[in-house]
Amino acid sequence: MKQFRAVPKVTPAFDPSLKISMESSFPILCKHFDLILISPKLFWSIPPNSRTGFSFGGSFEVPLGIWILAWKRGIGVNPCIQCGGKAFALYSAGAMSLGTSQGFCSEYGKAFHNKSWSPGTWVFLRKEIDERKKALGIVDRTYPEGLRISDLVELIKG
Repeated sequence: MKQFRAVPKVTPAFDPSLKISMESSFPILCKHFDLILISPKLFWSIPPNSRTGFSFGGSFEVPLGIWILAWKRGIGVNPCIQCGGKAFALYSAGAMSLGTSQGFCSEYGKAFHNKSWSPGTWVFLRKEIDERKKALGIVDRTYPEGLRISDLVELIKG
């Protein structure tokens, strides 16, 4: 009998209960960054597969609000290869000399994959998460409760 290794569960880039994809949702989210930043339930929402990792520091999920703070500082922002507009990373990983990022175009939601990455991305995201959790009195690996991305999009679409 063949032995199979357990395959890690991969979160799809859409919410199967509502069939809302990140490709269709992302442009809507991009128009409401300021609202997301001031609402804790929206700020701590974690998009599917939104992670960052560093070879020496492990990986972790990144809430949408933390990514928005990074993007406002130019971290994880790339030109869209199709339209030239802004494309924002929702996943990044790497080592000191190389890495990758993946995300979506702010205008059309088109997914992108980019081989540029900076260890500074991991450092910024980790520091922001830790500081904001500490201010809330959270010292373990948990996050404050956020909305599912599909619920967030439905709320914004109103």
